Formats: sequence, C-alpha cells, structure tokens
Amino acid sequence: MDNKKRDASLDAVKGFTILLVMLGHVLVLNRINDPILYDWIKAVQMPLFMMVAGYLCGMGHKAESVRDYARMVRKRAVSYMLPFFAWTLVFHLDDFTWAFPAYLEQPERGLWFLLTLFVLTVMVYTAQLFGSLAEKRSRVLGKTMFWVVYGILAVVVYLQNRAGIPWFGPHLTKMYIPYYMAAYVYGCHQEQVNRRAKPAVRYALSAAGGMFCLAVVITRDMMVMRGAADYVVQTLASFGGCISVFAVFYRLKDGSCKRFLSWLGQYTLEIYSIHYHFARILNRGTLDFQVYSLKWFGFTAASFCVMAVLSAAVIWVVKRFRITNFLLYGKK
Repeated sequence: MDNKKRDASLDAVKGFTILLVMLGHVLVLNRINDPILYDWIKAVQMPLFMMVAGYLCGMGHKAESVRDYARMVRKRAVSYMLPFFAWTLVFHLDDFTWAFPAYLEQPERGLWFLLTLFVLTVMVYTAQLFGSLAEKRSRVLGKTMFWVVYGILAVVVYLQNRAGIPWFGPHLTKMYIPYYMAAYVYGCHQEQVNRRAKPAVRYALSAAGGMFCLAVVITRDMMVMRGAADYVVQTLASFGGCISVFAVFYRLKDGSCKRFLSWLGQYTLEIYSIHYHFARILNRGTLDFQVYSLKWFGFTAASFCVMAVLSAAVIWVVKRFRITNFLLYGKK
C-alpha cells in the first residue's frame, strides 16, 4: 500500500495491537499474568491482527486468473513464509534440519501467526480464483463458487484438525477463520454496509461489544475452553472487543498519540518477529510479588521498556541492509 494512501486509523489499530502483544508476552512469559488484563489482551490481540489482514484482503485485488493467483500467492509467500523460515534458521543454525519440519508441525514453537495468516490468505485466493473463473458464465455462479470452494477448504482444515494431523497448524487456522472472514466480507462490502447502517448504530454496537467483552473477561477464565458453549461466548467476546477497538481509533482525532501508533503500525512484522526474545531479560527467577502491586507494575513497565529498546535496536540494524530486510521481513 502506498504511504500516501495508507489508512492512518487502521495503522493506529495495528500499532495499538502490537503494543498489546508486547505487553501480553511480558506478562505471560514472566508468569505474572493476571486474570483480567491478560485475559482481555488474549481475547483481542491476535483476532485484531487477523481482522486487519482479512479486511485488507477483502479490499484488495482479487485473483481473477491463474497468473493473478500465482503472483499473489508468491507475494504472500515472500511476506509471510520467508520471514517464518528465515527467523527459524537464525535461531536454529545448529539444528535447522530439525527445526524446519518441527515448526511446520508445531507452529507455536515460533512465528505461528505468519504461517496461519499465509494459510488463511491462500484459502481466500484459491476461492477467488474458482469464483472468478465461474463468474465468466454468471455473477451468481461466481459468488456461489467462491463460497463452495472456501467451504470445502474450511472443511478440509476441520477434518485435518480432527484427524490429529498437525502440519501447518489446522487448529490455529480453524480458530481464526471467523475473524479473518468476517473482516474479509466487510472489506468486500464496506460501502454497502456503511450506507445501510447509520454511524450511531455502528458505534452503539461497538460500545455494546466492548462492554460484553469486558464482562466476559471479568466473569470467565479466557484461558480455559471446555466446550462449544465456551467457544461461542469467547469468540463473541473477542469480536466485541475487536470491534470496539476499531471504533475507538476510527473516531479518535488526529494527534500525536494516533500519529505515533500509526507510525508504529507500519512495523508490526518487525516488532512481532523479535520482541518476545527480550521479554524475560530482567527476570532472575525470583519474582514473588502480588499481581497489581507496585512491584508488579514496576517490573512490568521496566521489562516492557527494555524489551522495546532492544527490539528497536535489532530492527534498526536488520533494516539497514537490503538482504536482511528482505530475508527477515520479506520487504524490499
């Protein structure tokens, strides 16, 4: 996307979300996570990223031919899979022949978000291709074919997960399909939706969604999912929380805070790929303070700041060289 045409509010959402990811990793990796703040972060952080990606995909160019499809998949492979494998190699130079298949089999070992996002995007591109080919006969057939093909791919993911075949993380793909596709559909039909739903109605729904998310976080343990009921409630809570975040930043007036988050949002991949390695740098294994105590806040803030500074230093070095910027971030 051209910098002159960037959506500052969307970038601000991304910037805010990567800060949540950083804070969440400070809490969970140091095992000082609390039952409210971390649960809220967990409920919205990755769904927000998936919704941003789905929205941009919905607004973007569609795969209308095999050539389009190949070009678009290749571009996403460079953006997502190249950094996924490059960072795996960086941290496993001595055993990368083990690491590559291990990370594909168990993506949570590394940058699972990139692998999951690649799978979700290729699923959509594949459905777009078949839909575009069918649309040459009729528009209705094209739309029907898109959802038929996408539905088949979604069922394949579900069956793969049920069969216990872990390659490419079907459990993660299944979990984030609702967020990605809801935002994708909105991106495709944004003008129609906004024209039919008045701003007051949209903001009322976003406020209600935010309050519902907060209520679920306070009354339930978001770290536990016992069955279908928990899945439905937690998914709705995540949707509500995400929609409220979008509403806040799209209503927020331009200012230093929004401009900073918008700038930060352009470096989410860079920050995401390295920050968590510095989350425990101040942890000497003697953390015994109470959650929400002054020591808890102090340690969390200090760890966050040190992590941010060290991450920025690594990113600055990597981006100074074209080859490392390309290999580690997929950017030219």
